[in-house]
Amino acid sequence: MRLKLFKMFESRTSELSETEFRKILNEKCKDFTKNPKLLQRSKSKNASQFTYIDPKQSERVPGGGTSVVSSKHHILLMDNLPSWSEFPKRSKSIIGVTMEDPRSLFGSERFLVIPFDGAKFGVAPSADLWICDVVIQGRRFSFDNSFSNMLLNNEISDKSYSEMMSDLQKLYDSKYEDKRPESFLGGDGTSLWHQMSKVYPGCQVTDSLGLIFKQAREDGIEKIEDAISLYFAPSKFTGTDIDDMHHFNTMDWRYISNLSEYDFYEFWTESECLLYYIGNLNAGSEIENEYNKFVSDFLK
Repeated sequence: MRLKLFKMFESRTSELSETEFRKILNEKCKDFTKNPKLLQRSKSKNASQFTYIDPKQSERVPGGGTSVVSSKHHILLMDNLPSWSEFPKRSKSIIGVTMEDPRSLFGSERFLVIPFDGAKFGVAPSADLWICDVVIQGRRFSFDNSFSNMLLNNEISDKSYSEMMSDLQKLYDSKYEDKRPESFLGGDGTSLWHQMSKVYPGCQVTDSLGLIFKQAREDGIEKIEDAISLYFAPSKFTGTDIDDMHHFNTMDWRYISNLSEYDFYEFWTESECLLYYIGNLNAGSEIENEYNKFVSDFLK
């Protein structure tokens, strides 16, 4: 057991025996055992029935598997923008949802997520990060593939946060002397690209990025990081019309465990967790039944 635990805490994931799982559950997950809540994770591949995971041991890399984004721009923003400083690092987190979810976007292999005591969660105002949005100059922006492509098409690096902001600042500064808001939205957009390519060779500022620049210009903001931190702050996002939550939140176990069984939100956490595999399931009722069985078998 001692050797197993040493290996466990030195790696991102480790398979456990049922005995080891129960021991850690009772010693490290008392928040959960006192007030259990279904938190679900879906994957395309199954794994051991009993698993330990420490998300901080590796970094999330979008673009592989079933990922719906082609860059990590949004992860860099969520990890580093001043307005997101109170949230768990997205790049170092495990991601799931707060109720049974039969969708197969990320696979149909279902796991229960059991966080260690003291876990802190970032929670989206909807069931999926990609459908939460902000409105800038009348246009909706989400951290989705369109957002990634907007930045990739303008040669904005996603290698690091500093490189990303440097590229954006150069692009923003290249028209800084021109105070006319319409200078970023010329006609049908063709003139905009033409103007920008003259002062910043190789770039093609799309209408969407131009709108962000235009808003920053109107607000008198010189540093583009300040503008993006303001416009893409957690408090500015909304979910769908049927979601009760109105912006991104941070939650502890007391808060997240008291969400109702119908509150359907995406969460992420850097906390060490136990994962319990419940099977390849395609119906919400099956997932709920397996969760109830787990509670009965392990907590009573």
